[in-house]
Amino acid sequence: MNVTELFLDHLGKMATSTWPKAAMDRARQSLIDYLAVTTAGYRSEQVRWTPYLEMREGDVSVIGSRKKIQALDAAFVNGFNAHVAELDDGHRFGMMHPGAPVISALLSIQNERKFSLTEFYESMAIGYEAAIKLARAVQPEAKLRGYHATGICGTIGAAMAVAHALSYDRSQTMSALAAAATGASGLLEVIEDDSELKPYNAGKAAMSGLHAAGFGRLSHEAPEDVLGGPRGFIQVVSGKEMNGQDFAALLETEAAEIQGGYFKPYAACRHCHPAIEAALLLKGAVADLEGISGILVETYLLGVLGHDRREVNSVAAAKMSTPYCVADALVFGRAHVLSYSEASLFDPRLRKLLPLVQVTEDEALTQKSPGMRSARITLDMADGRTYSHTVDHPKGEPENPMSEEELWWKMETLLADGPTLDTLAIRAALADESGDLDRVLSLFTPKGM
Repeated sequence: MNVTELFLDHLGKMATSTWPKAAMDRARQSLIDYLAVTTAGYRSEQVRWTPYLEMREGDVSVIGSRKKIQALDAAFVNGFNAHVAELDDGHRFGMMHPGAPVISALLSIQNERKFSLTEFYESMAIGYEAAIKLARAVQPEAKLRGYHATGICGTIGAAMAVAHALSYDRSQTMSALAAAATGASGLLEVIEDDSELKPYNAGKAAMSGLHAAGFGRLSHEAPEDVLGGPRGFIQVVSGKEMNGQDFAALLETEAAEIQGGYFKPYAACRHCHPAIEAALLLKGAVADLEGISGILVETYLLGVLGHDRREVNSVAAAKMSTPYCVADALVFGRAHVLSYSEASLFDPRLRKLLPLVQVTEDEALTQKSPGMRSARITLDMADGRTYSHTVDHPKGEPENPMSEEELWWKMETLLADGPTLDTLAIRAALADESGDLDRVLSLFTPKGM
């Protein structure tokens, strides 16, 4: 069997199996997290979105607002908003953010599909499985070649989630997969300089995946192996030749991929998180920041590339910069959304520490990644003392998880400013797995706006 056949067989087998409770619990938690960060993202971008939304009236909700727009546009806007705060879920082995594209695409078909929560969670799990399996197949080579896996693999995950939700047959699913693979895009150059376009990749993946799934319904003939062929997805984005035997081995994991991801407590790129956490743990040991003469961050290679910048002049750049994140953690003792605001960006205390932060590769840590994505921080003091701390699994990883209560706290903290949400009602609505997704979404719609 070729790679594409194995991939579709794997998804088909999962779709007809009974999902373990752990996978459905994780899907519920991912939806909680998504709704929180997407609502926060809309609030932060609300003014900028206004002219775009006014031209695209429809019947699909923009999460966190009273606006309804056309389905493809809603997938794009919600996917963008889910990623803009740099707080959405992710997967360290796939090096991607599956929730933003997959959930955003699925929500755009709610008016057609009318999901129960359980049905929605199952479709989510299929989309996560598809996106993360392919990301595992192409990483780290795809990242090193400049591809953003959230964009390229998220497109396919979104398409497969929608195809499952709409009960496509094999021919329709194959066509949707091929359309998604050829339409997938996303460049990592958009994280450079002061660019604000990284979340565009997530939004475009949701929209393109939804579009590919819609096209797939027509059952146009697809190539036999769009994933593993010599000019197929895996070869093009990673340069790797992958045969059926190799891909079959990759598919053999003990648990569904949705169970292996992380949630983010800190509003920055995940590659910055181990250093942020180490800095937060060291802050209590250093009473006088003026006494710091040097800050060394040693981490794995992919935590250095694109993240060692000390020239930071925008909020978007700050979220990608380990030196900024470390300086902020040491000054403010936090890594909340408030850390990445115009008010904090040019704080003189932070700006004094920023040039002192050096980020370098530790080859031993590179060898351990992505199994562990570690960072070690050493603070050199002017009086000769040193303080050091290493973090192997930052908060939110399966080895160091955020509890569901911490996810609710994250929602309440993120949405404390702005229209008040009834979190007790939201909790009750999400507790009923046979409940109505429309009811849940309505609770994120502000009243009177």
